[in-house]
Amino acid sequence: MRERRAVSEILSRVSERPEESEDADIRAKTKIVETRRKAFKKRPDSPLGIVIERKLTKRTNRTKPPLLPNS
Repeated sequence: MRERRAVSEILSRVSERPEESEDADIRAKTKIVETRRKAFKKRPDSPLGIVIERKLTKRTNRTKPPLLPNS
């Protein structure tokens, strides 16, 4: 969606000034490449055992030791 918008903005300027069509083509292609680089990239999931181990260690580190009664 973002690619279409970026390219259409560049090409709409060409209709106003036809002499810039060559330059607009290059700008449109570079804009497509830029938006693809910034796009969301999916990462593979972590193994479940590693995730659970990490969460358990965080949970035990967060808990505070019980308060001792005043003697």
